[in-house]
Amino acid sequence: MNQQIIYPTDEGGDAVIVPAPGRGLPIGEIAAKDVPDLGAIMNQRIIYPTTEGGVAVIVPASECGLTIEQIAAKDVPEGKPYKIVDVADIPKDRTFRNAWEYTE
Repeated sequence: MNQQIIYPTDEGGDAVIVPAPGRGLPIGEIAAKDVPDLGAIMNQRIIYPTTEGGVAVIVPASECGLTIEQIAAKDVPEGKPYKIVDVADIPKDRTFRNAWEYTE
């Protein structure tokens, strides 16, 4: 197996999981079992309307050290309304992403 799982640690470094050969589990199952919960920030997205009429989606980095509110204050253009939403609220299919609309 040539795949590895790399994730940030609380100490600011990275951890690496190298699955043992012949373990018999798909890499996703190993990650779900062995990688610690990275917190609520990884389950949230910031959305805001673009000038062109679409929707911008900000995906926070778990290791940035900021709260989701701090990320919004830093990255959403001044004067733009925004929402903090659950990752499940963002469509997985990006085929029609240009047709997404922001509603308040």
